[in-house]
Amino acid sequence: MTEEFTNKPFENLVAHFKQLNFLDILNSNNSRIEIIDLFSEDFSWSSFDEDNFFNVAIRFYCNDFEKLTVLLSYFPQNVSEHFELKENYPYYPEEGFRLDKRIYTLEFTVHSSAITSKIQFRHLINIYLLEVSEGINKYLNDYNDSKKE
Repeated sequence: MTEEFTNKPFENLVAHFKQLNFLDILNSNNSRIEIIDLFSEDFSWSSFDEDNFFNVAIRFYCNDFEKLTVLLSYFPQNVSEHFELKENYPYYPEEGFRLDKRIYTLEFTVHSSAITSKIQFRHLINIYLLEVSEGINKYLNDYNDSKKE
């Protein structure tokens, strides 16, 4: 698989999220399905920090949950391809939980029943990421919520 095939739809998705004026990306992680062959049955998972073989994740601050909810309605969601929104609660030892900044993680994946190989998974997740990017474009056209440069 080429770097372009692996990364271009993901980079495109992140670029689209960066256009939204009601959120700021903290980090983003592309699926790492391509490296799964490196692991054997006796591999020590405790020495490896990898948890996103089968999903794409974007973590961000969001200052307008209503706009986020409307945006999500523009994304395709079905059994074969879906996303999950998780709210994160940062904990600071001196202060406890901080609820003044809303942090979310949005994860995208395709259903495992459709996957017969890592190449097919990458193809399917890429198609889904492009569909989500198109959804962001439609949202921006409808609501004009892009960041002013």
